[in-house]
Amino acid sequence: MTNFSFLADEWADAGESARRAEMYARTDPRTAAIHARSALEQLVRWLYDHDTQLRIPPSGHPNLSDLLRERSFQHTYGGLFARDLDLIRKIGNDAVHTPRPIPAEEAVACVKYLFRFGLFVVRSFAENPPEARAFDETLLPTHGPDPAGGAELARLRAEAERIGGEFERLRVAAEARDERIRQLEAELQHYRRVREANGPVPAPAVLTEAQTRDLYIDVLLREAGWNPAQLAPQRVPEYAIPGTALRADYVLWGDDARPLAVVEAKRARFDAEKGRLQARDYADALEAHFGQRPLIFYTNGFDTLLWDDAEGGYPPRPVHGFYSKAELERHIRRRPDRKPLSGQPLNRAIVDRHYQERAIRRVAEEFDARRRRALLVMATGTGKTRVAAALTELLSKADWVRRVLFLADRNALVTQAKGNFNEYLPGFPALDLTEEADDGSARLVFSTYPTMMNRIDADVRQGVRFYGVGHFDLVIIDEAHRSVYDKYGAVFEYFDALFLGLTATPKDETDRDTYHLFHCPPGQPTDAYEYQTAVAERFLSPVRPVELPLKYPGQGIRYADLSEDEKREWETKFYDPETGDVPAEIDAGAINEWLFNEDTVDKVLSALMQHGHRIEGGDKLGKTIVFARNHRHALFLKERFRRAYPQLPDTFAEVIDNEARNPQGLIRQFKVPEQWPQLAISVDMLDTGIDVPEVVNLVIFKPVFSAAKFWQMLGRGTRLSPNLFGPGQDKADCRVFDVCGTFAFFDLNPEGVRPGRAASLAEQLFNARAELAFLIEARALTDEFPLRETLTGLLQAQTGTLSRERFEVRMHLRTVEEFTPAERWASLSAADLAALRTHVAPLVVDPLQSDEFAKRFDLLMVRLQIATVRAEPSLTRQIDAVQNVAKGLKKKGNLPVVQAQRPLIDALLRDEFWQTASLSALEAVRVALRELVKLIDRGGKAPVYTDFEDAWLDTIVVGEFRQNYGDFSGMEDRLRTIVREHADNLTIRKLHRNEPITGDELDHLDSFLFAESGAETRDAYRQALGEKPLGVFIRSIVGLDLHAAKTAFAGFLSNGPLNPRQQKFIDELIDRLHKNGLVERAQLAARPFTDLHSQGVIGLFPKDYPRILGILEDVEGRAKTG
Repeated sequence: MTNFSFLADEWADAGESARRAEMYARTDPRTAAIHARSALEQLVRWLYDHDTQLRIPPSGHPNLSDLLRERSFQHTYGGLFARDLDLIRKIGNDAVHTPRPIPAEEAVACVKYLFRFGLFVVRSFAENPPEARAFDETLLPTHGPDPAGGAELARLRAEAERIGGEFERLRVAAEARDERIRQLEAELQHYRRVREANGPVPAPAVLTEAQTRDLYIDVLLREAGWNPAQLAPQRVPEYAIPGTALRADYVLWGDDARPLAVVEAKRARFDAEKGRLQARDYADALEAHFGQRPLIFYTNGFDTLLWDDAEGGYPPRPVHGFYSKAELERHIRRRPDRKPLSGQPLNRAIVDRHYQERAIRRVAEEFDARRRRALLVMATGTGKTRVAAALTELLSKADWVRRVLFLADRNALVTQAKGNFNEYLPGFPALDLTEEADDGSARLVFSTYPTMMNRIDADVRQGVRFYGVGHFDLVIIDEAHRSVYDKYGAVFEYFDALFLGLTATPKDETDRDTYHLFHCPPGQPTDAYEYQTAVAERFLSPVRPVELPLKYPGQGIRYADLSEDEKREWETKFYDPETGDVPAEIDAGAINEWLFNEDTVDKVLSALMQHGHRIEGGDKLGKTIVFARNHRHALFLKERFRRAYPQLPDTFAEVIDNEARNPQGLIRQFKVPEQWPQLAISVDMLDTGIDVPEVVNLVIFKPVFSAAKFWQMLGRGTRLSPNLFGPGQDKADCRVFDVCGTFAFFDLNPEGVRPGRAASLAEQLFNARAELAFLIEARALTDEFPLRETLTGLLQAQTGTLSRERFEVRMHLRTVEEFTPAERWASLSAADLAALRTHVAPLVVDPLQSDEFAKRFDLLMVRLQIATVRAEPSLTRQIDAVQNVAKGLKKKGNLPVVQAQRPLIDALLRDEFWQTASLSALEAVRVALRELVKLIDRGGKAPVYTDFEDAWLDTIVVGEFRQNYGDFSGMEDRLRTIVREHADNLTIRKLHRNEPITGDELDHLDSFLFAESGAETRDAYRQALGEKPLGVFIRSIVGLDLHAAKTAFAGFLSNGPLNPRQQKFIDELIDRLHKNGLVERAQLAARPFTDLHSQGVIGLFPKDYPRILGILEDVEGRAKTG
């Protein structure tokens, strides 16, 4: 007797393999798993030969994995069977290729899943389909044939290869398929009719919920390198803890036979939190018996939490997998060795500036306080990478971290960061994951987000996920404001590590809240060092805006303003032959987008050459970046520059963008002061992250509305460059030529335009279809229920076919599994829509692999249907959009595929259609036209080149720039403005002059500032002051009167002559007191003071440095209470 008697006739070969799997399931699980996989492959390949809905994958030699993952297969069968079939494949592969034992329960599960799938196939395609039946487990032999030996395994492998070769032969033959198609067509039509006649076929569950949960947990354990089937020493199911009545679900053991972790498994329908206290009891008992406290995992198969409750550990936190043995051993070994970070010495060769040390110390405080994420906001050019490297070394020496991941969003930034770390930490092996393979020896791994996302899923070695959740101890996010959101944000949740975010431009937006990602209160990063402060302390070069008030970029071009010759050119170039019209004006948005005017560009280049910084005694334009609008604009700029300055080398100006030949090579050349190009015309590539200190001119020749991007662009010119203009002539500032009114825009809109979250078309379409299905049900539109069934069927298929091997899918597995059964879509609530929008929609892909235009048309039509149900004001606009599509298709009426839809296209252009159009009628329009919309002419506006004389609206002036960026300083900025505006206040004047003040005077000033600030609470007001006393805060704004600063040092200077270096030190110190009001002690051991002596104040004044420190303390003390 067998469960697989239905696999006969054309399925006989698969039936033979299935019966062998059944025969060996309990007696020889490895052989059973191999046979189950073989039977599955035979069934799948049969389907590809006979199911017209399936498309053979394009790869030359598709294996079973390729066939199961092919989108048409996933769309047709994945919703019901994706997880089952993939489990059969994986366990079968393990049986063939790995030495791990195959447990009998896994082999039995494979046989059951094979039964469920095989019965579904036969009941779908057989002329006389068998009755539905349950799997009879009593038919599995408990004894019988001897286990298959090596010869049998070899035969099975050879049979698998033979089947693969046979399929390849058929595939090759199908490429010359005219004759073959004619032979098969009748058979294919036959099976299509049979399948339709048999109708929907149910597929009852074959494993219980508890069994499924255990399989989930076992898969996660196996991916971390654990063998759940091995009874000892790695896993003991229901392990009886010695000396107690407790029985732990899983115990993970170290090589020394001591417990590394305990795992408590709860039912999936229960909150995983219910296992926490029970797991702690197990950990207590294990620690009492073995003398080592294990880490605690508790899970329900969907949600897993990690709790390290040993001294110095962390509260429970969600994780998305288990640690490997090596990671657990490393974690436990650190417990006695890990040192507090506070007080640990810093590497002064890496960080030598006071604010860098402050930033590291504040991150250390966060980590010491068992907070796992920190965010540093540091102005571009102030040494974020140095801080990250010094912190990495500190954490390493304190035995907090070993492996570090550095993530950036572009290859150039990865390469640059790796080079910097190699310089700062030469003893740390490093690799660039975008170019090198990881053999596990690297301590520093540098990668882009897409590369790491792919490696997490793809890098599986002997069944173990190489980049498990505990692989890295520290993850550093470079420019955290722009890359960690949307599609790559899952990396944040996957790795269980300390996180450090580095950014010059934080955002606090609904969908892109940097502060939230790093567990910081809104507007309060772990530490911040702003542009204005860095400029005041001479750690950055200031930017000097140079507005170029040209008429056309700001106002556009009007026909009436042109000369007669220019009007003739206008009429020639802008005449519309279809309408006979000539436009009266062209707005500014067209300038440098598709209209390129020679005189506008020539005037900008002339202003740059005339007013830009020049080097080598004024003979050569300094390094310059021009931010162009698009590639055509960049090429136009280079051509006009070449024509205007033919005496300069052709490589003096180069276009650097993604379309350039060898852009990385050009960037490397641009970084070298002595090499060309001198003028880099960039389209996005040089906007962020590229460090060229010699840049002294920037040209903003495109509209910029993002504050983050604006500040990044300015940062290209703020780095210091000593001796740039000659010996002792350092870079003083960077001139920013503003063609498009960018500075004026950000004066009025400091936060810029905040873009919404960028959802993919597939995600938007999924959400729209779910909303439409919900509305049809909620509004009881019974005539449209068939449409709702179509919508939910597609949505269910997209959900069910999500690969459970994708780590980001596993992070939302509970919701994905909830919405995988078709019956779950029978009714949707508003809460369901929210869950789908958050947990499923961001994961979906287009099941039909449609082209972009088809998907955009799908989205248009679904939104039109929603607007129709709701009678939204946007309905008219959306109808207009559909009619524009119809007009575009009508122009292609000579094509047969368009002619076939001509009646529908004509109907769409008549008002009568829209007066009676139902949702189903609109769906018919979508289906009929979606594959045609790609035929509509597009391509954007053709470029037009003109030579109209532009005009200067004002004189060119080099201005000042005093803005800061970031909401974290909003209240502080207001207080600074109030203090400056009331500089004549008696107490403020005393602070400026270093005169004594009383406590009452400070109290009165404090009350005055609070009232003027507009702060809602005292806490908000105090938070803006930070840790500084009020007098110190005010002194930092108004500075110290120069005479007062010199007077403070008069006694010291009267004691005797100083050598030149000592005198320069005191002069620099007095100047800093004058500008900043105070000088912190740590600054005396940093640049520029260490430029005079490597030990700073101690080296120059070995005997007298205490007096200098005393003077500084006295000056600061007078700012506190006089």
